[in-house]
Amino acid sequence: MKLGLLGGTFDPIHRGHLRLAAAAEKALGLQRIFFAPAAQPWHKRPPRAAYADRYAMVALALEGHARWQPIDIPLAGATYTVDQVDWLQALHPRDRIYLIVGADAMVTLPSWKRYRSLPAKCDFIVAARGGITIEQIEDILPAGGRPLHWLSRFARPESSTHARRQASLDEVPARVAEYARRAKLYN
Repeated sequence: MKLGLLGGTFDPIHRGHLRLAAAAEKALGLQRIFFAPAAQPWHKRPPRAAYADRYAMVALALEGHARWQPIDIPLAGATYTVDQVDWLQALHPRDRIYLIVGADAMVTLPSWKRYRSLPAKCDFIVAARGGITIEQIEDILPAGGRPLHWLSRFARPESSTHARRQASLDEVPARVAEYARRAKLYN
């Protein structure tokens, strides 16, 4: 099977994340996509919402998408992509893993833990974002890895930072916005 992995802080999950998953699913024929909230992102300030709230919001956002599911990866300490990929591969050893990421995050690849091992473990599905070109991404990829799949028509302005700043939470699915309001997560 072709399995997608979309990790992130999801503080909160927004429509851009869902559009990215849909674009990756369509472009590569992914049969399942796992959304993995980072318990403790290593590269950012601590999330405003607790892990349990972020996981719940991801679950709400994925309702109605039969092949998409939240996944709780039980890793202690800081959350690293390579550990998430290893964990998912151990669970699905016969399946092919596709890491779904925006170009704005992918360009930071050289700062990731054990980044040189990732291209041998998973395909990268990279969505055009932030004016970053495929050539810039190819320049930082270690040689000899699996294919890079570039989603050139994906340029969405949504961001979790912007969604948190909006009192209406208009960039997130309605059920997520309602959850965030009731839990007073971003007031």
